[in-house]
Amino acid sequence: MRHLFITGSSRGIGKAIAQAACDSGLYQVTGFARGEGISHPAYDHVSLDLSDTDALDHYAFPPLPDGLEQIVLINNAGSIGQVGHVGNFDARLIEETVRINLTAPMVLSNAFVSAYGHYPCPRLLVHVSTGAATSAYDGWSMYCSTKAGLDMYARVQEKEFALRNDPWPFMVRAIAPGVVETAMQQTLRAADDAGFSQKDKFIALHEQGHLSDATAVGRQYLAIIQELAVDADSYPELISRIPPLP
Repeated sequence: MRHLFITGSSRGIGKAIAQAACDSGLYQVTGFARGEGISHPAYDHVSLDLSDTDALDHYAFPPLPDGLEQIVLINNAGSIGQVGHVGNFDARLIEETVRINLTAPMVLSNAFVSAYGHYPCPRLLVHVSTGAATSAYDGWSMYCSTKAGLDMYARVQEKEFALRNDPWPFMVRAIAPGVVETAMQQTLRAADDAGFSQKDKFIALHEQGHLSDATAVGRQYLAIIQELAVDADSYPELISRIPPLP
């Protein structure tokens, strides 16, 4: 059996990954979200507001049974924030977006590594990234900036994990899902034209059927994660052939 923790499990990609993991019969899943999680015998839900730093600080990852084949944390939850040009933002919304997109993954990753630092099995951190981490979109300053910060955090983690004297090194990956039909896309299509010059492009992507389905994307994420659950003899070779983060 394997254990998977995932944020933002009440909708979108996070819900799809949680469902796929439970349906596989290989994972016990713990989901974090303000809303309700999926209904499945293999799923446990933690009601947690990721914008509440105090609540995050008080969450403790639970002891896990011996003999697990893999332990995973997926930092999936994210917020587009307030769409618009700089100079028109509510300061509280800026702070909330930073907490959800960057502070929460950093706090949870820190607690995850602390809790399972010496557990003798593959341990994986996955940060759900985006092309917006490396491409600037007007109106997305909150989202682009925080996701760029998360990508850099993953790169630093990778360097630190490589320095650990551990027969089962942690692995970290920042994986972008492409353009997926989620609540964020709905927000962008409804945005004020004056605050987002490329709105028509995203409306066209939707109308022309070019948005990926969240369920299919969730299954793709799970397939990647499953590949990284291997036996002790194969793990060093797997580490060596997976390219480092850019």
